[in-house]
Order: sequence, then structure tokens, then C-alpha cells
Amino acid sequence: MDEKDSASLPPHDTALATAVTSTKPLNLVLCISSEYVSSYPVPPDLISASATAQATPITTTPSSTLTTPPPCLPVFANQDDPTHIRLLSRPLSNFQAIAMDEHSGWLQSVASDICGPQQPLGVLYRLDCEQPVAWTPVDPSDPLEAKIYEYKPSAPVQLCKISKRKYQSEAETGRTDSASSMTRNIESRDDSCWFCGHYQRVSSHIIPKRMGDAHARALVDEWCGMDSCQWSLYSAQLGILLCPNHAYPFVPYDEGLRHDPHQDSDWYTIHQFDPKRQTWQRSTYHQSPPVIVTEHGSRISTPNPTDPQSPPPGVLKWHYLQCVLKWFAHDDYLNLSHITWSQLPLRYDLYRSEDYDSDCEDSISHLQPSAVLDFGRFEEWCQEEEAARLESVARWVSTQVPYDTELEELPPPSVEVE
Repeated sequence: MDEKDSASLPPHDTALATAVTSTKPLNLVLCISSEYVSSYPVPPDLISASATAQATPITTTPSSTLTTPPPCLPVFANQDDPTHIRLLSRPLSNFQAIAMDEHSGWLQSVASDICGPQQPLGVLYRLDCEQPVAWTPVDPSDPLEAKIYEYKPSAPVQLCKISKRKYQSEAETGRTDSASSMTRNIESRDDSCWFCGHYQRVSSHIIPKRMGDAHARALVDEWCGMDSCQWSLYSAQLGILLCPNHAYPFVPYDEGLRHDPHQDSDWYTIHQFDPKRQTWQRSTYHQSPPVIVTEHGSRISTPNPTDPQSPPPGVLKWHYLQCVLKWFAHDDYLNLSHITWSQLPLRYDLYRSEDYDSDCEDSISHLQPSAVLDFGRFEEWCQEEEAARLESVARWVSTQVPYDTELEELPPPSVEVE
């Protein structure tokens, strides 16, 4: 790179020129300057259902000299960089499989949501490695590339907290009536699975029950701009009716609903974040006769959009962002202090139906603490019984004559002549 090319870069980018010309990132990387990010306060070790969710005002102010995105040299050198936070990073093909025809507009939209749903849309830049090296504003229609992107918000931000939905449990004791009421309201509203229309359904929570009512209300206020003071985790607006096949990936953030930017707010696109499921097909029981379609990328509409108890679009948008963070978040983001949601204490709820964060009518909260050992012994006994059954079948099969063995030819039947 000659002096003319280096002179065309901002002063803080001159150190980047030599490294960029010789090394290129293998992944698509989305960064943000740490000057724009304010940290969260220390949360309590455990929360209670009646705890008040408090928001901390953002005090960080951007630098007056930050007119263009600063360099991301440590990303190339694989070093820690205190001036930047890498938000997302994965192979380009993973991003393309999810963004589909939204292209760079999808990345800009996700970056904006990470910085807060109420923030104005910022500017997305791409670091072009061709000479002269420069930061180029990205148009939403530009195809995604395996390059470094930097999002520049219009104001200081607090990054979206991450919900690590690994273990499911009933949030409190004594909530059976609320859970049953929520299930009845959701079944009356939706009638069948949102995704496929199947009538074998599970009442599933969009927001994990262990986040608690106070955090759920704060989340609704932020993402929906609604007064949710009367809401709880058992409000029908925070639930969705799914069949078991779709509840299984939806609850742990492996499947999400992306609002279709070209349609009304009642239309969504199904995104399967697990690459193994992106080629799966399903039957659409909404139609008669059912039609086989590819799950990933298919479009669905809200079953009953006029019902006041339908989930607000902002809640589904928050759930979708949690899917993105689970599958694409970089360690820089995951390791930020206090970036995960606090949760209620875990209880001894062992039924497999709780894996869907659902409200099963059955409850084992009244059982003794040793119930976990009893269930373990029972599960071990079932496995032993199944192994013995399979061994017995194998022994029987080994004693049978193979079907291709030549059979002894029998004489033709005699015919009596009158």
C-alpha cells in the first residue's frame, strides 16, 4: 500500500492498512465500539417473583471525535480489544441461511435490536479489504460478505440482556390456577399449533417463567411500549400454542418467528437456527388436504390477530433476538458483566413436559425431595427392561431360517381323474 492509499484513511485507521491487505477474516463479524456501550449494575444473586425490575440510566457519552468507525485490527490478530465488543461471529453461510433475501438489512436490523428496541436505526459499516482499505456504509440490499461489520448507533446504548434458557422449572408454588387459566385462554384463542395447525398442542411460554413477573413486565414495557402493570408470566399475551414438535425447538431458542418486513404485522417467517433442521419438512394442517412444505423460510400468520390477548409483536421480536444470540453471539458479548437475566431459584420439577416451559396440569411439587432419586431409579429400571426385551428379540431372530434359503421342492399335487 502506497502513501496515497494510507493518506485516504482516517488517522486511527492507518495502523490497520498493512494487516488488512495480508489477512482476511474467515467469519462474518459484527462489532460495536465500546465507547457507545454502558454496563449493567450488579444484579441480586436470586430474585423473587415480587421483585421490582429497575432500569439503570445510561451515562456513557460518545466521543466527539468519533466521526467514522474505528479500526477492528484485533479481530484480525485474534487478540482482545478493549475498544471494541464483537457482538456476532459465525461462518458466512450460517448468516446467509438465516438472512435469506433480507441480506444486509437483516444484519442491520438485528444490530439495532441488540442496542435496544427503542433506539433509532443506526448506520452499519463494512470494512472493505481491497485497496484502499476503507469503511463503507452498507446498503440494506447489499449481500452479506465474510468481512468485519461495525454498527454505529445514534446514541449510547445498553446491549440486550441474554436469556440462557437451559433448565426449565415451575417459577413458584401455588400457581396451578394461574397456569390452568393461561392454558384455557391460549387454547381458546389459538385453537391449534401456530406453525402447522396440528391439534395436539402444548401451551408454551414465550418468556421463561424463571425470569419472574417483574422482569417480564419490564421486558414488555421496553419491547412493546405497552403498560403491562397488570400482566404476569401467566398472561395469555405471553404464551403461544404449539404442537410438541414445534415447542421442542421454540422454547430453547432454536426456532423463532421473524416479522415479515414486506407484510402486515400479522405475518411472520419461520427461521430454524439449527442447521440440521433447516431442510426439514412439515405438513400444513391449516390447509385441506395438508401440504408438505419446507419448515425454514415458510410464512405463517397470527391465528387470531384481532384478539386482544394475542402476543404483541415486540414479545416475539425479543424471542427471535434471543435465538440469534444463542446461535451467533461472540464470546466478547457473552462474557460481559451482568449481561444475562437473573432467574428465580430452580425447583424440583422433573416432568419432561416442563422442557417446553409449559404449564402441565400435573404437578409433583408436593412430593418429597427424594423423588429425584426415585425417578432416576425408575428410569434406570425402564432402560434395563428395554435392553432385555431387545436381547430377547435378537435371540429369536437368530433362530429363524433366512428368507432366501432354498426350500425343498415339493411334488405337484395329485389330480384325481373321474
